[in-house]
Amino acid sequence: TGVSGAAPAPRLVAPGEAGELLAALREALQLVLETVLPPLLVEQPELAQEVAAFTGAARTSSTVSDFASLSTRLRKFGYRLELVAGDRAEIHTGVLNLLRLLLENIDQIVVDDTWLQGQIDVLRELVGKPVNVRHIDDAERRLREVIYKQSQLKHNHSEAQRSLKEMLAGFIDHLADFAASTGAYHDRIGSCADRISAANDIGEIGGVLLEVMHETRAMRDEAARSRDELQATRERVRDAEAKMDELQHQLDEASRLMRHDQLTGMLNRRGLEEAFDKEAARARRHHSPLSLALLDLDNFKQLNDSFGHRTGDEALVHLATIIRQSLRPQDTISRHGGEEFILLYPDTTLEQAQAALVRLQRELTRNFFLTHDRKVLITFSAGVTEWKPDDTVDSTIQRADEAMYRAKQAGKNKVVAHPVV
Repeated sequence: TGVSGAAPAPRLVAPGEAGELLAALREALQLVLETVLPPLLVEQPELAQEVAAFTGAARTSSTVSDFASLSTRLRKFGYRLELVAGDRAEIHTGVLNLLRLLLENIDQIVVDDTWLQGQIDVLRELVGKPVNVRHIDDAERRLREVIYKQSQLKHNHSEAQRSLKEMLAGFIDHLADFAASTGAYHDRIGSCADRISAANDIGEIGGVLLEVMHETRAMRDEAARSRDELQATRERVRDAEAKMDELQHQLDEASRLMRHDQLTGMLNRRGLEEAFDKEAARARRHHSPLSLALLDLDNFKQLNDSFGHRTGDEALVHLATIIRQSLRPQDTISRHGGEEFILLYPDTTLEQAQAALVRLQRELTRNFFLTHDRKVLITFSAGVTEWKPDDTVDSTIQRADEAMYRAKQAGKNKVVAHPVV
């Protein structure tokens, strides 16, 4: 008919092609049954057993009749699998709705707890958008530090409370002793007064007066010790309160910054290591490529010397902003220190990562950095390499760093690849 997009007309299979088609069909079917379905059925052991049976049947199928019989069984199995998938989707939606309700309830209760507000914001952001594995990894990284800090605060809070209780208990004991001493003092002074009243001449009073003076000095010394101990207790309480305030401040900072560089908001070294470990494990599991790039801002010292360190910081923030705009959701960026940045490109070959960096350089030239009413062109040199299974984060960064150094030697504003041998 000549209609665009129409299905092609069926073609008769040549006698010699039938065996090849059946072999290709068997290989494709085994790939689905052995590789694709088992990870999806970890929580469905009965269906997993059926898949294992289908795998055995696919291996022994050699005729069209065998495949037709297997196709009928797979069609019924596919219907059951569709029901399971629907149930999972419904459960997933229900759990997210419950989590949203829980977050709303907690949000109303803990208005003044800034550290818990940070955790709630992370989870609310997670459940408010389509979730993938990397979103969950990022939320896990951001929450783990807060939970660790929270446990520290709880421990130190308990210690501070225990010390405060001991201090107060000791002071109360001392007050009790002081009260007892005061009572005894009054009794002794009362006794002296009675003896003075009963005295017949002044000579008898002298000894009593000496005793009164001795008891009064002892009482004065006891009162002075009580005052000093009260002052010392007050200082220790102030120290405990200051320690708690400092811990609270640290926890608030951890809730806000977590694993991110304070200037640019990017991941720091610790955050990069965790992201690298996750992406490397994922690349190893799926046999997928993973590339790493190291960027270094060109002429950064000259920029600082000409305009000051504050302008240098603003230039780093400008570069970080442009980089973020160019990245895919699955890519990771971190600050390596000074004017260096590291990019992780999952599911990306060396050639693809190099092309992405070149595009980033072009984007940077289109977005001038403004400082002191002047347009300043910022460029970077980059080295990029591809991860290999025996790599660590340090060995991968080292290769990228060597390539970046060659880019600097080549005249800057270059991207040099370091192929893996």
